[in-house]
Amino acid sequence: MSPLKAVTDPAAFFERRANDLSVVSAGVIVLLAAIINVVGTVLLFRGIFSAASELPGEVMTIMYATTAIGILVVSVVVWFLFAVAFHVLSTFVYDGDGSFVETLAITGWGSLPKVFAALVSLVIISYVVFVQGLVTPDLSDPQAIQQYVQSIQTRPVFQLSTVATIGATLWSGFVWISGVSEVQDISERDAFVVVAIPVAISVLWTLYNLL
Repeated sequence: MSPLKAVTDPAAFFERRANDLSVVSAGVIVLLAAIINVVGTVLLFRGIFSAASELPGEVMTIMYATTAIGILVVSVVVWFLFAVAFHVLSTFVYDGDGSFVETLAITGWGSLPKVFAALVSLVIISYVVFVQGLVTPDLSDPQAIQQYVQSIQTRPVFQLSTVATIGATLWSGFVWISGVSEVQDISERDAFVVVAIPVAISVLWTLYNLL
């Protein structure tokens, strides 16, 4: 069965493959989305600081490396936290009997929509950098840099990236319902409640950071 079935027909996908999905393959999906986000973020930084000749190359390298590591670590942590939330709620509220490893695997596979969202963000960033263009702010003023980055994020085209992120989270939620129901052996109605709580928190956090 095609891996894309996980996002187009999750009920059928997890019914057939829930028991043979590995944490490794799930981790690859999570890291793929993270790597695409790293590429987009580095591209944005290069666009902002391209005229910053006063910044040593070593400083730029450290900034890129720190950003990349941060995005990768946060992506893995978020994957783990979602899995913990699903497992704890399923086990203690609805007497689910699935293992945490199984829950971790379906959580990673349910993150496939985030790969699509990351690609959308990359396209948007490429448009902003190469079409709209960016300028380098006053690097001697941290507040000016922060204000400039915020001004970029409030551009209408960048709002599409936020919409894509929220849409991907909701799409992942749709996928996770079937996955949690299958591995924890609980009804889809109960799985909906299990998934809805952390997904709602994630969406609200995204909206809060937008303000």
